[in-house]
Amino acid sequence: MLTYDQGRDNFVKLAQQYKPGDMNEAMTRLQFIDALFFECLGWSKETDVEVEDHVDGDYADYVFHDVKSLMVVEAKREGVDFEVAAGLQEIERSLTNLLKDEAEIRKACRQAMGYANERGIPLAVVCNGHQLIAFVATRQDGIKPLEGKAMVFGSLEQMEKHFLTLWQSLSRAGVLDGILVTKLTKDLAALLPPTLAMRVNPYPGSKQRNAYQADLKIIAELVLEDLIKKPEKEEEYLKNCYQPVS
Repeated sequence: MLTYDQGRDNFVKLAQQYKPGDMNEAMTRLQFIDALFFECLGWSKETDVEVEDHVDGDYADYVFHDVKSLMVVEAKREGVDFEVAAGLQEIERSLTNLLKDEAEIRKACRQAMGYANERGIPLAVVCNGHQLIAFVATRQDGIKPLEGKAMVFGSLEQMEKHFLTLWQSLSRAGVLDGILVTKLTKDLAALLPPTLAMRVNPYPGSKQRNAYQADLKIIAELVLEDLIKKPEKEEEYLKNCYQPVS
């Protein structure tokens, strides 16, 4: 099993060897994405992935899985097909703003989201080799996937600088632990009202009656028992208990 330190060392070597350029999707996959996920992030090419998984005529470049499918990765050609604005240092970004700024990113993310939705897979990743966007594509919190947040790496240098975040987000161990899903949906959890169990202590449970409440319960049971046994007493009971409307 690949360790974090081994993965980081392998990524440094990959970044030194990889020369970004105008590659097509097949070359992007062969030269970078395979190495990134199988040599740096701990996924097994033999047991953890289906390549070009086919569903109703569509193909997803990679579908990573364990017992169930976990993540879709779309490989896109470098250059005009996929570009993240340079110079931005933030890793966690608003996907809404990102999609407004770049039509090709919007197209790529919609495609990856569609593949994930069709397969019921929570995570989607779009990668052109030296840049990567990861987001929650199938949500259960009422937020549209493309209106949430994304983890965005705009360069190999940024991936290396924030390799711990990359590992936590997209490594086999990190995806199995659901770290990225939790991170990108945590803001909504803070807005949800507390549950009844959190507001009532102890819950579930019962409150101990005092002596007066216990006596009232006994009297009430006796009165109601008489009503059941003697229906003719009902009218008298109601007259004595309720004030007529004037």
